[in-house]
Amino acid sequence: MRKVFGKSTADPAAGLPVGARLDFKPEIFPIGSSPGEYTVDNWDHFGCVLLQLHLVDGNTVSVHGSAVLVAPGVAIAAKHVIDGFLTRLSIEEGASLSCMSIASSQAMIWHCRKITILPDADLAILILRYASALPPEAIFRMAAITTRLPKVGEQVSMVGFTAMGGEFPFDPVGYTVVGHVRVSVGTIGARYPTGRDKIMVPWPALEIASSASGGMSGGPVFDKHGLLLGIVSTSFGAEDHIGPSYVSLMWPALMTPIDAEWPNGVHVSGRSLHEFGRLCCIDRREALRRTSPTSWEYTTWESAKADDGPNPTPAHR
Repeated sequence: MRKVFGKSTADPAAGLPVGARLDFKPEIFPIGSSPGEYTVDNWDHFGCVLLQLHLVDGNTVSVHGSAVLVAPGVAIAAKHVIDGFLTRLSIEEGASLSCMSIASSQAMIWHCRKITILPDADLAILILRYASALPPEAIFRMAAITTRLPKVGEQVSMVGFTAMGGEFPFDPVGYTVVGHVRVSVGTIGARYPTGRDKIMVPWPALEIASSASGGMSGGPVFDKHGLLLGIVSTSFGAEDHIGPSYVSLMWPALMTPIDAEWPNGVHVSGRSLHEFGRLCCIDRREALRRTSPTSWEYTTWESAKADDGPNPTPAHR
């Protein structure tokens, strides 16, 4: 268990001098453990890629699941988590959503500006604006994504943050949250590229033979190469760690138009992550193709010719 202190500031990128540079570095997180669920002591391993969702309401802050940073100012979370407090954000004065991550023992805070709820997946796209001190060397790490459909029997790792306690005192200058970073490694038991059923898992998903603890919903799921496949959606059997858990694949979120806004002057409104170019690292993005303004199709692929893993390319402002 660790305590992290977060201090909120104005957008530090807004005051940078001419010629200053922000680096956005795609990262991979290969599986480093045998099957099972573990507590991660080195929070900096996942850096600012893994986000905690903080609902700030009056004098308290509560942690509601996890999310993953996939592009400058853009994160993916679980729709069912966001739905749980969306009404409070819209009607209660003072309620707001923030995200926190850890990089080199530094708490990094993002303010959520917009939320796009996907109707056909357990996915929500968060449009964020950075609101704390810049990380070392102004390098922001983000998850490198794959469109690959992994094979049954492959291992994946599910990652998330579990808070110790329901609510924590909130101070606009800074506040403390206590909890664990958890990793659950499991084997793919089934694939549902068009959904498992019409009610519980009607979207592209994987079934994993492992459980995920409470708070991990919305957290990133990485394949054997360390590329982002999707996010933690639903889990059963948390006590025996057998599962199953269901992972929402990323494809619908990659094809949804959004209006990202941070850093200023970088994004073009109405583009999808699929159209972000180097600002969003996607392995074999051509597997997804838009067929109309409102629809798209996916071409299945399971392994590269050499199957030697990805080679993410950094993006620069």
